[in-house]
Amino acid sequence: KMQLKILHLLALSLCLSTTSTFAQNSDLCFKRQVGKQFHYADSNNTKIKIENTTFEQKSAIAVISESGGILFKDIFDLTGRRLLANLMYALEDNDQSPSEIISEISYHSPYPQFPTNMSIGQKFQIHLNPIHRHYNIESPTENTILNMEFKGFETLDFIMQDENLLSLKQVCHFSTQTDVGFFDEWYAEGYGLVQSIQKSVDGVIMSIQSIGQTP
Repeated sequence: KMQLKILHLLALSLCLSTTSTFAQNSDLCFKRQVGKQFHYADSNNTKIKIENTTFEQKSAIAVISESGGILFKDIFDLTGRRLLANLMYALEDNDQSPSEIISEISYHSPYPQFPTNMSIGQKFQIHLNPIHRHYNIESPTENTILNMEFKGFETLDFIMQDENLLSLKQVCHFSTQTDVGFFDEWYAEGYGLVQSIQKSVDGVIMSIQSIGQTP
């Protein structure tokens, strides 16, 4: 009996060790895979590319999209949790390459950054302290504080553009309440933001953006 009890305790210890090794970590939801390309299922069929870049002489990640002759670059640090800048470029008509920065929004301390390894139900604040440069003319912008909550991990299924099913597990769900309504976002490893839903204060859906259609 003593030997069986010892074996049981060893098995339990191994099980707990394995469980902790594979514990969910919200940090993974912000890890974007360089080279990944996908589309948002919106009216513009917006194409997204994730690339390596540098910002202020430091390695960073760029999430690139294009709409209406404008190229947008959202710049994040290597963790993906801190937003460094939002850049807008005018595109040349001939080769569709960016010609010049027409608008740059950079951020200063306290930086807009998600906490690390969040607990389900954790509430936190995102500070937006931007400096806006438009055609090299700098102007301050009103600071904003977003009160957010980590709702937990979910599984999301999408029908992609090629009509294949994409099932994303351990997707991080965040919720924000503002004066004009509610804003929910979902982040997934490899992709970053995969879905956002904006609702009015009455709960009416105002807009939805996602990487695919809901099955």
